[in-house]
Amino acid sequence: MTQRREGAKRCIERPEKVIARRKMIPSTTAETVAQLLQSRWQGAPSPKTQKYINTFFDIFTLRNGLYAKVQGNHGVYRVSIFEYNDQIDATCSCYIGKHGYCHHCEALARTFLLDATTIPPVPAYHIADVRTATTPEQINQYIRSTALAELLQELERNRISIKSVAASLGVSPQRIRALIKKEQHQGVVDELTPIKLSCLWLLDQLNREKPR
Repeated sequence: MTQRREGAKRCIERPEKVIARRKMIPSTTAETVAQLLQSRWQGAPSPKTQKYINTFFDIFTLRNGLYAKVQGNHGVYRVSIFEYNDQIDATCSCYIGKHGYCHHCEALARTFLLDATTIPPVPAYHIADVRTATTPEQINQYIRSTALAELLQELERNRISIKSVAASLGVSPQRIRALIKKEQHQGVVDELTPIKLSCLWLLDQLNREKPR
């Protein structure tokens, strides 16, 4: 009987990440940031957090995420707040920020909500947009902001797995997944350009082979 009650209790109790998934999925960066702040830091900011508010640089928004850098006690930290797979998350490169509970993440959220209009957005492009590019500048801009995960999902819909893509590039599937995670955490990762171009070439070839 006791074991049954404990089991029921475990079913009722849910971690914050599960609670976040049950909420309405954010449609804007402001909603993403506000939901994270409400779920993790409801009280007034601590002195440590206040120290970092409005001190961020290289700050931008992309795909409902917020990305920035800040000068910390041990160098420059990358800080990000993002939504992925119906889940709101955050991370920081400081020694306690892997899961986004540090004062740098809180300070970034509060900085954004103080005046979001001053933070430049990076336009989020999709596969169809990339195919309409006509200049090298457009191609570079589209490639930087198009998510690698989106390209790989489109390939999987065409029965080309991540394993196959990795083999064609001479890397492991684990490396591809690590790069997807890196892009989630940093927003823009220029080293992904060759992989994204390869994915786009494969998709273009598949479209050419389809009967018209």
